[in-house]
Amino acid sequence: PPPAWFEDIERQHRSATTLQGKARQQFSVRKVEERRVLRREMKRMGCESEAEYDEVVAAGCDSKAQYLAMQELGFDFDEKEAFKECTALGFWSKERFADFTRLGFSTLEDKPAYEECRRHHFQARADYEAFLDKGFKSKEEYDSYRAMGFTHKGDFDYCVSLGFHNKADFDECRTLGFDNKASYDECKQLGFTTKSDYEECKRLG
Repeated sequence: PPPAWFEDIERQHRSATTLQGKARQQFSVRKVEERRVLRREMKRMGCESEAEYDEVVAAGCDSKAQYLAMQELGFDFDEKEAFKECTALGFWSKERFADFTRLGFSTLEDKPAYEECRRHHFQARADYEAFLDKGFKSKEEYDSYRAMGFTHKGDFDYCVSLGFHNKADFDECRTLGFDNKASYDECKQLGFTTKSDYEECKRLG
């Protein structure tokens, strides 16, 4: 009969063979399950191949549709949050979204105001809101108001109603006490510096 140590070695070998077999079986089962999970993920993300799936995942996208949309709109893959914000706001142009934020708008509720801001050709939300708050009818009127240096629309309206095109002359007209541009202009043309002198001259003929 073989020595006892030989039988021990045989038993150890049979045990090792059995464990290896079980390990291989478990590994095989695990690989099958991993493949099943991968196929489910590929289907969920809309990918048709592992290469396509790897590309979408490497880009950090949640789906193939997002991956393609980011490319189409011109977003870099590290701009995923900006892309999500852009599409959540209903923009399908990176340029329009950038313009929306540049003008100072930020929420979905701001979109109607943004569209009106663009329609009136304003370059800043603050100017558009001032235009609305002060009750101007056109951007041209608001631009004149700003260019002439007024801070109160009532003064601007009075200035325009008198026919003035600059605030300095309008202010001087009011300082001198005139309530119409024709008399003010004549006073200046005649070289008078006060309304009283001008009126005295007119009275004397």
